[in-house]
Amino acid sequence: MSFTKEQFPSLHRFSLEQYYELGEFGLLDRRTELLDGVIIDMAPVSPWHANIGDILSRIFNEGARGRFRVRVQYPINLGEMSQPQPDLVLYRPGMSRGQHPGAADISLVVQISEVTGLDFIRRFTRRAFRRPNKDLV
Repeated sequence: MSFTKEQFPSLHRFSLEQYYELGEFGLLDRRTELLDGVIIDMAPVSPWHANIGDILSRIFNEGARGRFRVRVQYPINLGEMSQPQPDLVLYRPGMSRGQHPGAADISLVVQISEVTGLDFIRRFTRRAFRRPNKDLV
């Protein structure tokens, strides 16, 4: 089945600045992230998801030894149109506290997903990172 342009409405894309303004005005009433200019509602974290995140966080924190920092469920900057909140990020130590880590600072991004959301996450994550041939962990 195919859709005509009239049947399929276009999206209004937001910049990072506009996204923050919406939050300041109280218009984002739930946990969201900005992916390629689209505001996405984040799914609730299931017990399974939380437990996997805790295990990975502990493992990576124990192995960090000052070589990298571990960030859990906080934003990362991927340009003017994307600020995802992956489950776990390894990034370089010593960066400014006044900014979220960007692509140049990041060594690893982990997005935990139960099978039902995996295709959706792959599509948006690959697009946000602009690396179509990279595998997702």
